[in-house]
Amino acid sequence: MKGIIFDLDGTLVDTLGDLTDAMNHALEGVGRPGRGEGEMAQFIGDGVFTFAARALGESTPRLVEEVVRRHREWYAKNYLNRTRAYPGMKNAVFQLKNAGFRLGVLTNKDQGVARDIVEQIFGKGVFEQVVGVVGSEPVKPGKEAACKLLAEMGLRAEECAMVGDSGIDMEAAGAAGMRAIGVAWGYRSREELVECGADLVVGTVEEMKKAVDRR
Repeated sequence: MKGIIFDLDGTLVDTLGDLTDAMNHALEGVGRPGRGEGEMAQFIGDGVFTFAARALGESTPRLVEEVVRRHREWYAKNYLNRTRAYPGMKNAVFQLKNAGFRLGVLTNKDQGVARDIVEQIFGKGVFEQVVGVVGSEPVKPGKEAACKLLAEMGLRAEECAMVGDSGIDMEAAGAAGMRAIGVAWGYRSREELVECGADLVVGTVEEMKKAVDRR
């Protein structure tokens, strides 16, 4: 194992509070009721347009676009209010980096925001590549973005693991030919991870570190 590709939301960092606040601000702006964090956790992961459509329930494409606009506008100024790395994650990332692992991030979050969150929490240069959404189409579970990321890092898929908290992360890993490691502390269930092809599901950050550091 030479490289580790991480999901961001629900894997490296807990963004649920800020995402919930941003989406509820957007829903309120169009006269729709807010949602609790438990509901929002099930809506996250497939890109902001799908997030908005799920939060709205019954809607139209134009209404989804308006909620996305309001969400992005608010979130761009407030995405680090409550967002934090999961306990022990910063130390684990630094230990893996110091051990010689090549680290990247592949997320369905807007790319600019994703890169800033990673740099603000973990520092510049810790992750070689941070690939997110530019426009409206999510990068996962398709394999194209994952394969491009690996090519830019000079790594083969069989040398890497994808670590994530959702079924789309496991599907993206499988599609690209990477080992799929699910984490049980995120926003989706262990059952979803297994059903979507996880080779292993870990319950703690320390278990994750041991699972990838087998040298």
